[in-house]
Amino acid sequence: MNTLRFVATLPGWLPGYATPNPAAYLTSEARMGLAIALAQQNVLEGTGGPFAAAVFDQHTHQLVSVGVNVVEQCNWSCGHAELVALSLANQALNTFDLARPIYPATNW
Repeated sequence: MNTLRFVATLPGWLPGYATPNPAAYLTSEARMGLAIALAQQNVLEGTGGPFAAAVFDQHTHQLVSVGVNVVEQCNWSCGHAELVALSLANQALNTFDLARPIYPATNW
């Protein structure tokens, strides 16, 4: 039986932006600034359109993952920045459910 496999190649410059820095993303402006910088870099590098996304921990604001548009680069119609970022967050956190609380539940 043949196993089907899917691989998307991310731009080589992207890991430089994926370095966690808890103090760097404490404000909404800082978090959005990262997404804007990623989108600009994607265009400057010629690796995709001006689209980017980032996933942050909702409590600590620590960076979990980043993504850029790879639709044309990978010939993948679903290679939108937000899907790339969410997929990488799933892998980074080893879960399919990003809504699952990472802290113990409190009694209501």
